[in-house]
Parts: sequence; C-alpha cells; structure tokens
Amino acid sequence: MPKQHVPSLIDLGDHGERVIGEVMTVVREMAARVREEHGAASVVTNVGSYQESQRWHVHVVYQGDPGVGQL
Repeated sequence: MPKQHVPSLIDLGDHGERVIGEVMTVVREMAARVREEHGAASVVTNVGSYQESQRWHVHVVYQGDPGVGQL
C-alpha cells in the first residue's frame, strides 16, 4: 500500500533513488513467495500511457496454466 506518491519508475518525484531500493525489497520478497508456491514469477511495472494508475506500482504475477490465472 503506497504511503507516498511516486509518479513512475522514471519520475521518482521528490523521493530520489532510495525509494527504488525500498520498493524493490518488498518486490523481491513477494516474487520469492510466488516462485516458491508456483515455481515462477513475473515482475512488471508500466510507465506513460500504459500506466492505469498514475503512480509507480509493481505487479508480481504468476501466469501458468490458463486455469490457474494470475495473482
């Protein structure tokens, strides 16, 4: 859950590079949990017009069998 507004991965606003490390620590933990449970994980972020929500966010997903879906 965001505690501060960060526009995108390429526009960190006033937060500087440290915010990347803070976010990626959580992303690494989540990706490890998904990989442990499902055998694989994808980590995705979007910038520009691809960004549904105009703030930096990261998706950790598993896309395995069509019947399993996405986390």
